[in-house]
Amino acid sequence: MHDVITIGTATQDVFLTVAGAKVLQLAELEAEHRYLAFDYPAKIEVDRIQIDTGGGATNTAVTFARFGLRTAFFGKVGDDEPGRQVLGQLGREGVDCSLVVTTKEHHTGFSAILTSFEGDRTILVHRGANNTLRGDDIDWDRLKETRWIYVSSLSGSSAEWLDDIAFFAEEHHISTVMNPGSAQIRQGVGGLSEILATLEVLFLNRREAALITGEGPADTAVDVGEAGFDREEWAESMQAAFERLKECGPKIVVITDGENGSCAYDGATRWSMPASQVDVDSTVGAGDAYCAAFVGELIKGGDIARGMLMGTANAAAVISQVGAKAGILTYDEARRAIEACEAPTAREVPGR
Repeated sequence: MHDVITIGTATQDVFLTVAGAKVLQLAELEAEHRYLAFDYPAKIEVDRIQIDTGGGATNTAVTFARFGLRTAFFGKVGDDEPGRQVLGQLGREGVDCSLVVTTKEHHTGFSAILTSFEGDRTILVHRGANNTLRGDDIDWDRLKETRWIYVSSLSGSSAEWLDDIAFFAEEHHISTVMNPGSAQIRQGVGGLSEILATLEVLFLNRREAALITGEGPADTAVDVGEAGFDREEWAESMQAAFERLKECGPKIVVITDGENGSCAYDGATRWSMPASQVDVDSTVGAGDAYCAAFVGELIKGGDIARGMLMGTANAAAVISQVGAKAGILTYDEARRAIEACEAPTAREVPGR
């Protein structure tokens, strides 16, 4: 019996740190956009290169395993060296990979991650085998053997059986969590109604929450570093999105917003929490680290506030290193780390 099975993507990640990259900012009437830019045509010097593994489902699986939870990963990789690297790393972390499907027809997913001097990144993605998961790839009998299912981003034909997972988990009394990818976000709340109705926890970042609901600002109106930043005003700006998402059925909705922190809502109380202020080496994997530590704490019997603390500490550890998995904390390390975190504030929100 597993505590949690993660479902979704696996990739080989190549990190390219380029100090000479330029960050361009363009302003429109209602939004601002930022672009990572290079001279064209030119030969660009790369300051650092690192090869690792990634993908939302494998990143979260490692957090769950380091939290001492019995963890399995279900996804699809190519019959190639990157696929073997993914499975080898998960195996060393104690993650059960017996559900993984290997294909000779497609390469393992690949990401080239361009990191600027600020630590933020632009990612070039080849989905590869991740796009080709099918319903008949699933060993449904084995999938029953878990208490929780964590669904990360699914793309291509892999996204077509999302509702099947929702119905299956509900039928077998399995708690389900989702951190949707861009393919799911584009469907909106209407297209995701079946799975949203079954979720224990839904995770989105601020931009995704605005896009999927049509509520709230898609871009941060005030940066945390600016004078006059009001955390409660920031949290309140997301309330319409919270309400719209809660109407769809998730018991808990969590919205993250990078250095501005995170908010959670259960229909009666809204919690808001600042991010830990650390030196950023790379933001890749921060969201996965937050979500998995939050859920890991719930699985271990904790509450929402403590889940936010654990998620914040884990995300801070990940962004302080290059690689989506390198900085992931063990459960004991996370417990010690939250002692330095500012506790989330709770506010009762009357029914609207």
